[in-house]
Amino acid sequence: MDGFNDKVNNYFDWLKKSAVVEELPDGCFSIATPFMDSHNDGLVVYVSRDGDTYKFSDDAYIISDLRVSGVNVDSNINKERIKRIARSYNVDVVDDELTMSAEDGNFNVRLHLFIAAMVALSCIANPHKD
Repeated sequence: MDGFNDKVNNYFDWLKKSAVVEELPDGCFSIATPFMDSHNDGLVVYVSRDGDTYKFSDDAYIISDLRVSGVNVDSNINKERIKRIARSYNVDVVDDELTMSAEDGNFNVRLHLFIAAMVALSCIANPHKD
């Protein structure tokens, strides 16, 4: 079991080393994650803070990328699909921007869910076909 725990701990060490946090001129932060979209581009989360509340944003990257990839994000079927996937992670879609709020007590879990939503929504562009 110790060898397995080492592997898990090594994964989390890699994850910490692979994420790059940068403070932006407007006082917000960007988190460049090691997670990839459907084009193998790294996903970036933008974080702003208002008092005790944090706001995560993708700066409308995912929906814009779907459009560029040829997905008709304005069709009723795809609008519903995007909403359903986003809701399953408690993520909001406002004017093509993915957003989520968090507080100190749930920041970690919410950040994880937000990144997972970005990955899941990105997969709409290249669904696996059998």
